[in-house]
Amino acid sequence: MSTIDGLKVVLRACDPTLDRRRSWAVEAGIDLFGEWTARVSYGRIGSRGRTISRVFESEKLGREFVRKGLCRRRSAKRRCGVAYTVIEASPAALALIAAAGLGFLADGRLAKIGYPESAVFPVSGKDRSNEIRSVCF
Repeated sequence: MSTIDGLKVVLRACDPTLDRRRSWAVEAGIDLFGEWTARVSYGRIGSRGRTISRVFESEKLGREFVRKGLCRRRSAKRRCGVAYTVIEASPAALALIAAAGLGFLADGRLAKIGYPESAVFPVSGKDRSNEIRSVCF
């Protein structure tokens, strides 16, 4: 999807002792036809996964869809025993991440709720899976 001022969030939940390795990603923005769209990809890490796309009448409805998805991921620890961590987030997505209840540290980095302050996840356009691996595995 080609987006104009779009947002992107990539989350992962990993716990080898429970054999749970999940990924959830969303990209949202204006497509080439001028419609606000969101594409969500999710599934077990290492498998093909699934992708769904939705078109919205307005940006407000699209952002609400993304916020609800992030809130649902926040409750994963209670539902399936493993919390999601933010792996990647675009600047446009930071407000939605905060609205969903994910915390920020004083220096602007994202922190996963329920982890000590040492478990910090940088916000970047690069894949940081090697840095996160020490927390996931």
